Amino acid sequence: MYCPKCGTQLQEGVHFCPSCGNRIGEEVRTEEEQKMPSECEPSSGTSTSRAEYEEADSPAYEGAEISEPDQNGQRTASADSGQAEQGLARLWNSPLLNMVAVKFGNVLSIIEGIVFLILARILFGEGGFWGIAFGILFLVAAFAYVADGVRELVSRNKKELTEKELNKAKRNLCIGIPVIVIALLILLSTGGGIYSDVKAISFDSIGSETIGEIIDDNLKSAKWSKEKIDSGSYKVYVEGYSPIYDEDLRIGFYYESDGDSYEVTLQSIVFLDSGETYSDSLSAGIIWATFY
Repeated sequence: MYCPKCGTQLQEGVHFCPSCGNRIGEEVRTEEEQKMPSECEPSSGTSTSRAEYEEADSPAYEGAEISEPDQNGQRTASADSGQAEQGLARLWNSPLLNMVAVKFGNVLSIIEGIVFLILARILFGEGGFWGIAFGILFLVAAFAYVADGVRELVSRNKKELTEKELNKAKRNLCIGIPVIVIALLILLSTGGGIYSDVKAISFDSIGSETIGEIIDDNLKSAKWSKEKIDSGSYKVYVEGYSPIYDEDLRIGFYYESDGDSYEVTLQSIVFLDSGETYSDSLSAGIIWATFY
């Protein structure tokens, strides 16, 4: 430690300075404090105070460039990057973003449930063992997600999230919104659910069974495909082995939708092994009637 009057280095426990005779009290500064310029001591012609040194070491100055003293002996901080980081930090920790992130987490569970429900509908429409199995799995997941999201959204006893959970919710917000937008664009561009719509139709003039039931009963290893004509029209095809005719068939349908309703028309039946083609509605209808 040092004498506060003359600056002589002192031994621990002394009560008087051996150089100037000053009484040594609790105001004696430590070596670290002795090295730091005081508010009354000039340093290299500047008026930098101890408070300024402490301010420069504060978190607010992290990442900021400290410039040389100006004409008045004052330092300035070039803190463009520091201010940007502080702005992002304030936005990230704002109460509004926290609230939106929590609400979005609840809504996201409901949206995920709806997506699973749509996937389940499509899988059920595809039929087959795996289609039905995965359809059931997605259906159960859909109800679980929707129930959890609705419960959290309307619950009065809000769960207090930890900082880690809150940061995760905000990350989900930043990632979830773009993912949802992309998923919707993909769903709209692929015309999802068309196969299910076609399978749900029944030609009442021939029989009450739906197209899906007829295909499941009469074609083995059926594979569906579609060809887009315009925004609301498709050619939908199904291929598979027919035990009745002992060869592979390719059945074509015309699908047309105006947004609120849709129509399905039987267009053609092609015997792929023999090459026989029935491309008019009457001839195709006669072959189709043999499936009932």
